[in-house]
Amino acid sequence: MQNLAPADFSGEKLLREGKWVVAFGADWCPYCRDFRKRYELREPALGGNVAWVDVSDTDNPLWNSFHLDIIPTMMVFQDGDQSWRRDGKSMKGLTNQDLDDLLAASK
Repeated sequence: MQNLAPADFSGEKLLREGKWVVAFGADWCPYCRDFRKRYELREPALGGNVAWVDVSDTDNPLWNSFHLDIIPTMMVFQDGDQSWRRDGKSMKGLTNQDLDDLLAASK
């Protein structure tokens, strides 16, 4: 799994070609820590380019660029453009069903 940083984005675009499955999370978020373990386990099934973006710093510009209100949040990008998104739910995060939906969307 690759780690991406703000420099890998321009506004709402990912500065990478091809299909990318990207999750945004923070180390201070218990829902993100739980989700990341499950996300990493599913990485082989996602195939291709899979990445994590650490937005632990609340001054990270990606909070605003992607209107991140709740983390973790997952997105699929195709040639830089966002094609799918799932935001975590308050006091719940992202579920196994959300990961199944991601698998379906990333194929």
